Amino acid sequence: MADIKNNRTNPNEEKKNASFTKKLGDKVERAGEKIASAGAPSLGKSVRNMGDKIEHSQDKKSSR
Repeated sequence: MADIKNNRTNPNEEKKNASFTKKLGDKVERAGEKIASAGAPSLGKSVRNMGDKIEHSQDKKSSR
């Protein structure tokens, strides 16, 4: 749980949240693929892209 007083989060909680978002994003991507194959390719593509965005939202950004 986040420590509001010191504005810190538990590293284990961050790892758990990252794992959850990856799993959620993967499920949304798969749903998008099924929607596309069921006859709505543009909607399926949008859902798949949304899932990809969710899945990689917790990735560390590379510094340039």
